[in-house]
Amino acid sequence: MTVVRVISEPGRFDDTSRGKLAESLTTAVLDVEVGSENPVARRGIMVLFDEQPAERWAVGGRFDDAHVAGGGRLLIMTQAMEGVWTGERRKRLIERYYEALSEALDLGADRSLLGSCWVLFSEIEDGSWGAFGGALTLLDILTPAGFAKEQAADAQELLGRR
Repeated sequence: MTVVRVISEPGRFDDTSRGKLAESLTTAVLDVEVGSENPVARRGIMVLFDEQPAERWAVGGRFDDAHVAGGGRLLIMTQAMEGVWTGERRKRLIERYYEALSEALDLGADRSLLGSCWVLFSEIEDGSWGAFGGALTLLDILTPAGFAKEQAADAQELLGRR
């Protein structure tokens, strides 16, 4: 279960690019977090798009574009259940997010253009997530969501360490 929030300047994405980005981000989460395509897991991933006017979004302490890279002001905030993300998986997902952004924004391979596009992760304490009419733990959803063996084993290990 993952929520991805994309915050951008107004008009940064049209309906088509927003749809492609939502699908790319969802697929990236499925591949890296779950390790398989599964309708239950897919339903557990939400991508929300918000717009924030440039005059209310300071970069480098300024509201003009002095410190804004070619990709513009953009923030992707991801919340997931505790125990899902190993450090290596976060790194892989960040790379997949930037690939998706480059494609959606038609920026090519120049990653310097994404210098003011940030990605942040936060974990929701296990048992503090509600869905399907009640509170869930990560262990509750490993089987129905179709987590691959490696991802399920990592989640069990991460949760066992706390």
